[in-house]
Amino acid sequence: MITKVTYLQSDDPSNPNKPTQKTRVAVFGSFYRGYHILNNLLNDPELAKRIEIVGVATDDPTKPGVSAKKRVWQYPHTEQEEQMVEELAKKHGIPVYKGKVKTQEFYDLLKNDWKPDIVYMGTFGQLLDEAIINTPKHGIYNMHPSDGVNWPSCVGPNPFEQMFETKKPFCSITLHKANPRFDDGEFTAFSQRIPIPYDDMEHMTLGEKVVHMHQLTSPFAGELANAHLRSEIGMSLAQSQDFYSNKFEKKSAAALPTSYRARLNVEQPSIGGSIGSM
Repeated sequence: MITKVTYLQSDDPSNPNKPTQKTRVAVFGSFYRGYHILNNLLNDPELAKRIEIVGVATDDPTKPGVSAKKRVWQYPHTEQEEQMVEELAKKHGIPVYKGKVKTQEFYDLLKNDWKPDIVYMGTFGQLLDEAIINTPKHGIYNMHPSDGVNWPSCVGPNPFEQMFETKKPFCSITLHKANPRFDDGEFTAFSQRIPIPYDDMEHMTLGEKVVHMHQLTSPFAGELANAHLRSEIGMSLAQSQDFYSNKFEKKSAAALPTSYRARLNVEQPSIGGSIGSM
């Protein structure tokens, strides 16, 4: 099981009603996965009382350093999809960083200004080094699509392409600790299994299929980040998160659930409208 953190306990045991220090959270992410991680953390009223989102690092696909030609940015997408995370952060007054992270500028920003206790990451195009990984005292956690059975699996910049090629029937979002390699860190949890809708995607191009899978699976990343953070700071999980109760440990394939909860009511960013309207 994950180790529960203690830094939220009151500094004054004689006064249990004294406000506790908020957990400082940063998000490294882009596209739909980064958006849903940030949006889910922002829109939980109970969690908002216990956390402060101190900064967001996001891709700038127009500049070198984010492997844009090897990742989702190689496929047709809109300018608003490039900027959806940045716009959501700015709407809430959260500082945004879009430059290279393995620089003294970002080291100083992370250590001296943002000072995160924990970081959640999804669809972020830069490898992290030890200087960054060791800054948050409770770790950096990445969200990566996998086969929902093995870890590591579907490693690299194009996990959905790998799933299509091998005809995987379903996938999961995997929560794992970050290390200096892509999609290789210590396993923490799987999301629910998400069926891959091959019939619905029959007439789509490869790029359209990949983007569709990002849209379909990203709400699970947001929920997984929310549930994990609630667990980390000692909060009870929301009713919709019952799946994650006592699930933050590695399970065998036989123990993993096969049910899929429909996501018809999950809002996506309005591409072509105002992201801030969500």
